[in-house]
Amino acid sequence: MYSYESSIPQYCLLQVYRHPENLGSDSRLGEAHFVNATGGDYHLLPDSPAINAGTSIALATTDLDGRALPLEGAWDMGAYEFDPAEWGGRPAAPQNLLPRDGTTGLALNVALTASAFIPPTGGVYHAASRWQVSKRADFSQLRLDSGADPQHLTSLPLTGQVLGHDSSYYWRVSYLTDRGVASPWSAATSFSTAPTTAIHVPADYASIQAAIDAAAMGTEIVVSPGTYYENLQMRGKEILLHSLDPGNATVVAGTIIDGSRMGPVVTFVGTEDESTVVAGFTIRNGLAYNGAAIAGNRCRAQLRFNVIEDHVVSGYTSPSTVHRCNGIIEGNTLRRNGDPAWIFGSTLSECDGVIRGNRIESNFAIGIAFAHGLIERNFIIDNGESGLRGCEAVIQYNVIARNQSRDRCGGLAYCGGTLQYNLIADNVGPVAGGVYDFEGTIAYNRVVGNQGSDGGGISVVETGSIVGNLIAGNRGTRGGGLYFCNVPCYNNTIVNNVATDIGAAAFNSTASWANNIFWGNVSPRSPMHFGATLTYSLIQDGAYNVGVGCIQGDPQFVDAAHGDYHLLPGSPCVNAGTSIASVTADLDGVLRPVGATWDIGAYECQNPPSPRPVPAAAYDLNSDGNVDGLDLMMLLEHYHTAQKPMDMDNSGRIDCMDLIIFSQHWRAPSR
Repeated sequence: MYSYESSIPQYCLLQVYRHPENLGSDSRLGEAHFVNATGGDYHLLPDSPAINAGTSIALATTDLDGRALPLEGAWDMGAYEFDPAEWGGRPAAPQNLLPRDGTTGLALNVALTASAFIPPTGGVYHAASRWQVSKRADFSQLRLDSGADPQHLTSLPLTGQVLGHDSSYYWRVSYLTDRGVASPWSAATSFSTAPTTAIHVPADYASIQAAIDAAAMGTEIVVSPGTYYENLQMRGKEILLHSLDPGNATVVAGTIIDGSRMGPVVTFVGTEDESTVVAGFTIRNGLAYNGAAIAGNRCRAQLRFNVIEDHVVSGYTSPSTVHRCNGIIEGNTLRRNGDPAWIFGSTLSECDGVIRGNRIESNFAIGIAFAHGLIERNFIIDNGESGLRGCEAVIQYNVIARNQSRDRCGGLAYCGGTLQYNLIADNVGPVAGGVYDFEGTIAYNRVVGNQGSDGGGISVVETGSIVGNLIAGNRGTRGGGLYFCNVPCYNNTIVNNVATDIGAAAFNSTASWANNIFWGNVSPRSPMHFGATLTYSLIQDGAYNVGVGCIQGDPQFVDAAHGDYHLLPGSPCVNAGTSIASVTADLDGVLRPVGATWDIGAYECQNPPSPRPVPAAAYDLNSDGNVDGLDLMMLLEHYHTAQKPMDMDNSGRIDCMDLIIFSQHWRAPSR
């Protein structure tokens, strides 16, 4: 029997459900365990998962037999409330004896011991016990669930296959009578284990796999430099596996795990949690359809400071290099992965955790695909397909630059969520350049220098909004800046875009557009070709549907020739916009409004303007006369160092703030 998903089931037990990922709160799949369904008796057996699993409903005061609801602590699911008295009664909760709450420093061989069974009546006895061990007090992350265990009634031995060194755990137990009635759980009791001495490779074990096989949960494995030709199986173990110094690029380059094109280089079972870490290796030469480098199987392990390179993906739809790793992926370099002969595939695929601070560059495939978490502070550059595709995520503070799609869009395609504070620059695609088919909020980005036939900058946005962006220097056949963007567009600066046919600034876009600057956009026909009504905007010429509050004239940028589109105090855009409650800041993060009301454009004028002490020429790092991708590569090569002149804010470290400063002068001539 199938459920039709026209609504979301809440607190229900379903035998079959076509989309279990869409189940509502505390619904579950499974058998109901009726007394005799064949004979028409749909009362619940003592082991039914429906017992005490419902939610309180004021209208439901009795069950089908007329018994008051609830009989115990919570409502049951279904028409009949389970009555433990009919099955000999429910025993009292046992008491946890050893280890006691808060015990520390235990070895890995621990015996859990609870109090004796006290029968609720004289006619039942202790038939089995159910033991649980968890990393969390709410038992949402189980290390062990024994099920009904008739062999270990009041004591259960644990070993290093369950427990790990230097870790904290919680345990509880429930007693079952011979009639199947379970007691309440005992109170959760915590304990922690002692630290361990690390395993060293090759000193203690010749291979990394041998060290993993010998390791208990929580063990640290330290690998010395060398090349290890292995395809690792993590065995579900939560271990810390790292090189001698993951933060040292020389050590990482010299500590190599080579898969010899024999399959994935690292394979997780999928049960590994965030206490599992793989850090500081060069991981190369894997071969697989999904997960040529790392097959995660939806584990939550952390991947940090690795170089992941030269993997070959096989298959005809969407093969990937790193697949279904849902933990933190941070500080890695992923390069030269994929198949140059194949148009599809991805470097990171279906990784739904945190993807932060990685360099995803010069791959033959999509940079990040189908990720549904947080994507921030990554450099996604020079890839042979879209920088991102199919991601429903918060995408922020990234550099997405110089990606060239052979299929759709160079920057981002088919993504949704929140796209904010990114530099999206110099991407090229046959259809769109910067952003294509995004559903959600596009806010406070610098979308510059992208190229595509239908929308150089931003193309096809049907839901969400476009707020506070600089959209400059993009190029398309139709819609140099924007194409088919049918959402509210507020406080954007749309300048110097080019269309070789029509609609340099925007093409075929409708909805509410206010507080925008349109200037310097060039096309043979109608620089602004769309059906939206423009209000409170500065428009150079060629506009349709000009509404209330629109003005013309030079916007008086601080230094447009060098890419500085801040407003001078005398600009006609100052205090000329309309108040929009949802627009609370400008592209620099300055709160709006500064004066009497909102300014027009992406930047709120500050009077006096903020000091800008560094001359534009300082951003031309290779002194070729332009601030462009070559300068960006120089900045990235020295990222996280103190190299001058790339340390633009004089903080002693080249970081994201320097990147933001640099991006304000993107594509500007320096002389």
